[in-house]
Amino acid sequence: MYSTTHIDLQVQVEVYRFETDAQGNAQLSAKWTIRDGTGKNILYSAESNLTQPSKPGDTTDAAAALSRTVNDMSREIANMVQQVRTRNTTPPA
Repeated sequence: MYSTTHIDLQVQVEVYRFETDAQGNAQLSAKWTIRDGTGKNILYSAESNLTQPSKPGDTTDAAAALSRTVNDMSREIANMVQQVRTRNTTPPA
């Protein structure tokens, strides 16, 4: 059976850093790229370097802070996907 799913865009994420430091700061550094549905053409590329505070030595708080950095990056990507979609579907003037 063949898939009938149409892919409009692809998002590739390369994570360079995802950890908490000695001060308890959660850090996420990643490069992300939005490509067309074929994956051949880059439509947008960016880097995210995000930090969220947590209590030093508190693993539960550190996990929550790391989760917030992922949430922040997800919002950045979602906002840009929306812009790319708008830009690519707007008819020429």
